[in-house]
Amino acid sequence: MTADPATVVLLDGRAQPPTELIGAKAASLDTMRRLGLPVPPAFCVPTPVCTARGPLTDAVTAGLAWLRQQSGPVRVSVRSSPTVSMPGMLDTVLDVDPEDVLPAVEAVLTSWDAPRSVAYRRHGQFGDAAATAVIVQAMVSGVRDDASGAGVAFSRNPLTGADELFGEWRRGSRGDAVVSGTAESAPLHVLAGELPTVHAALAAAARLLEHHYADMQDIEFTVESGQLWLLQTRIATRSPRAALRVALSLHAAGVLDETELLNRVTPADVDAVRTSARRPVERSAPRLATGLPAAPGVATGRAVSDLDEAVDAADREPIVLVRTTTSPADIAGMLACSAVITEVGGPASHAAVICRDIGRPAVVGCGPGTATALEGLQVTVDGSTGEVFAGMLDVESWLDADVDADVRAYQDIAAGADRRAAGAGQLADTELETLQRLRMTGGVAHDEFDPSRRDALAAAGLVTGTTTVRLTPQGRTRLGDLLTAERAGADTAVLADVYRGFCAVNADFKAVVTDWQLRDGRPNDHTDTGYDAAVIARLDRIHGRVIPVVDRVTAQLPRLASYRVKLEDALRHIHGGDRQWFTHPLIDSYHSVWFALHEELLVAAGLTRTGEARAGRAD
Repeated sequence: MTADPATVVLLDGRAQPPTELIGAKAASLDTMRRLGLPVPPAFCVPTPVCTARGPLTDAVTAGLAWLRQQSGPVRVSVRSSPTVSMPGMLDTVLDVDPEDVLPAVEAVLTSWDAPRSVAYRRHGQFGDAAATAVIVQAMVSGVRDDASGAGVAFSRNPLTGADELFGEWRRGSRGDAVVSGTAESAPLHVLAGELPTVHAALAAAARLLEHHYADMQDIEFTVESGQLWLLQTRIATRSPRAALRVALSLHAAGVLDETELLNRVTPADVDAVRTSARRPVERSAPRLATGLPAAPGVATGRAVSDLDEAVDAADREPIVLVRTTTSPADIAGMLACSAVITEVGGPASHAAVICRDIGRPAVVGCGPGTATALEGLQVTVDGSTGEVFAGMLDVESWLDADVDADVRAYQDIAAGADRRAAGAGQLADTELETLQRLRMTGGVAHDEFDPSRRDALAAAGLVTGTTTVRLTPQGRTRLGDLLTAERAGADTAVLADVYRGFCAVNADFKAVVTDWQLRDGRPNDHTDTGYDAAVIARLDRIHGRVIPVVDRVTAQLPRLASYRVKLEDALRHIHGGDRQWFTHPLIDSYHSVWFALHEELLVAAGLTRTGEARAGRAD
């Protein structure tokens, strides 16, 4: 039979209705049916009907008649299908008798206006165009027998982006217990041991869906008597680190071309990788709780378990929300707080998915009694390691080698794309670098200059000099124009923030330089190796703090990538025992490169050294 498309849409994989009509979840079911994957029969009450809140009897009656033809007499589930991602925010009604479908549909629609849903849409800035449809689907049971259960699978690790099937499985359970985090679940390798053919089918489906959507997938599934059924797939929420790793991996596999990669991962996203890559400075502090890392980052605050108290107190101080588990009703508290801790649940639980989506560090599954034990204490939450420490610890930026390699790979791709896209502008980039070098150094020896470049710039009236090549007034004007154009193509708010981050490190660097050159008010003769080693150790820590700053500005201005190389080269010479690479003014010593970097960041931020000197921030 067919159904009136004005009132109901059959999710049979044939018509490919638009997402605006049936919502993202229904669209995914329809797509999976079209791809030949195992999906229980379902129909959808479309968004126009749901938005109008008109009579639903005809729509539901038509849909149920078709469903009976597909599955025979069957109980159903009733789920939302919003046009925007709202994980866990809207109601789901399971195991519904066909006679009770209308009230269940009304309940789902009513949840659209619930405070949690409104707060989530406001946070996501979804606007009035967002809407929801409602799915009615034949029910499959994860509690039928020992070969039944439910789970959530990610086509890749949502924390690291590693290319591995990742998720949770619970034998003899319904899917809502896994998704909500109210029951302890097992990692997916347990499913591989218990039901290997199901695990293999799930892995194959995940790979197919990831390739079809060209992105990492989050899949809800049920196993009924050894038969795999897929109930949903969607683009997975993930950490900034995972977003970068996944995009690079898909690009390397040919799934994403260069343009798609750079559109999916922007310089701002790379900034997020760096800002989330933090760790407590003092890891010997007492560890109060340990759980599963669920959403990366480090945050501090007072532990509070009462939702209303947490929301109220978050206006005055940083608060860490500690709950047995979280539910959609907790969204206001999760948005208000700096981090989330739960006693139960895993990486696929509501708390984990929402915290990754809203950028809050989270540690889940810390065990019974955690909320009581932590209540009122000042704590530091490390969502990357699953640890909760006593006290509000200082944090530092820290990129491990794998993440650092990913950031560099992205920057190489972005820089290459910029060079190719520039075309004729590539010459102007070279001109900018050359003129800026002359300004920064005051001049370059005639025989160190590329003759063709030197002659071209001289012919244009931009440089002069027979022994030392220097900028002319016209050259300074030209350089100013090029720097202004470069800055206009970048995010000036990020550049300003980068400069503030540099200033926070610069004061400590100046103190280290002073202590390297002077000891007790006298010139340091460098005979005390212990003293020098301590100063170099301080320089190492400063280096670890400034490199993320350099990477952030390089994402905006690829021309500055050489500063990381120069700083690392100077530090390598210092550790090799060549002390002149610390401060010698006539080579690219650490101090010389630092000074030049400071100058570049001043210009990038639209500031001047004179103005910064008045503010006490100049070298």
